[in-house]
Amino acid sequence: MTDERYFQTWPYVSRLRRVPVIGLFLTKTIQFVCALKGHELSKTEWGYGGGDYADRWCRWCNKLIQVPKTSIRFAFKDTADLMKDVGKEIKG
Repeated sequence: MTDERYFQTWPYVSRLRRVPVIGLFLTKTIQFVCALKGHELSKTEWGYGGGDYADRWCRWCNKLIQVPKTSIRFAFKDTADLMKDVGKEIKG
């Protein structure tokens, strides 16, 4: 059995916003430094609410990055059917 953990630091950075007074500043500073090196899209975190773009987050700094929805289909092949149904009313 292999242990396939995918290490990310975005959960820790997202909690920094809750720190009173300095939290937002720390988060923005970390995101700025991460941008200098280059954001890396998370392999596990994404969202789609309709439209031409999907939401992805940086693996390290939790920066929201909007990408064309077609890139989600290539990265997460099992989501193509899900994306077709977004925004449609399901009657049961």
